[in-house]
Amino acid sequence: MIKTAFELKTVGKLLAEKRMAKKLTYDEISEIVKINPEYLEALENAEYSKFPSEVYVKGFLRNYSKFLNIDPEHALALYRREREKAMSKPKLGVGEKIKSSKFNFSLSSGKVIGFIALFISLITVFYVGNYVFDIFQSPTLELKKPVEINANESGNFVTEEDSVQLEGISEIGNKLSINGQEYRVNSFEQFTVDLRLEEGLNEIRISSQNQINRSSEIVLNVLYNKTEPEAVSVNPEVTEDGQVNINYPIVAKIEVTGQGAYLEAKVDGVLQASKAYPVNEVVIFNSQETFELYIPRYESINLFINEELQALTNPRVKFSLIDGKVSKINP
Repeated sequence: MIKTAFELKTVGKLLAEKRMAKKLTYDEISEIVKINPEYLEALENAEYSKFPSEVYVKGFLRNYSKFLNIDPEHALALYRREREKAMSKPKLGVGEKIKSSKFNFSLSSGKVIGFIALFISLITVFYVGNYVFDIFQSPTLELKKPVEINANESGNFVTEEDSVQLEGISEIGNKLSINGQEYRVNSFEQFTVDLRLEEGLNEIRISSQNQINRSSEIVLNVLYNKTEPEAVSVNPEVTEDGQVNINYPIVAKIEVTGQGAYLEAKVDGVLQASKAYPVNEVVIFNSQETFELYIPRYESINLFINEELQALTNPRVKFSLIDGKVSKINP
């Protein structure tokens, strides 16, 4: 029978042709798709034994083919056909006579069928036994960030941030939960979760449970040390003896509470600030007669005038000293 080029093409050849057509190296592709160059080369050379499991083969193949503009489903179909073909290659012809210099005997079709049945039975027992062994083991669970912790162990982490990002590994099909909340892993058995922290000690419990309710757990103790922001005085007045004069009729304090804020501040008619401030920044302006503020996202700050919290309803606000009292003037 004459084989066509389509029948001979494997998924590895298809990947290699597309990669070489784009004139890309394994290292260049690895930087983009985040797959080890050795695995990319193994996919092209059909060296599937280099992968930890078939899940990795299919996951990497899907991402690699998508990057090369190959239909992932077509690539997976070629891979399955290739694997099925490898599994179904006959090693002995039915009824074929086997001859040697010392023995001369023939295998009947019944014997061949018996050998095949025995072989299939052994393979089935092996895979079933391996599967049962796996599910009775504690599920795979690893924490990679912010610190590395293995299954059924605990660890500690200290931070000044109000959140922590968890990155780790859990098997596909297992129930992954963090502090009682369920999460999913990606096709590479990885998970990434961001959690908000309370000030002080936070206990984070990560568990993975398989189909027969066997579980692994990791306990991460995170200590959140909240740092108080240092107030910055934009226009302090320094006396001759080096002391800061704080006897201003109008003292404006701004606390940035949102994700940063841009503001413009005029003190006694002079522009003192025109910039963006990061979250948790505290800025103080001292004024003798007037204080004007423009802030597009006014909901992202707290404004205090002489220690009194002000309600902001629009981006512009002005305060003036009138008859010895500080008054708010609508723009």
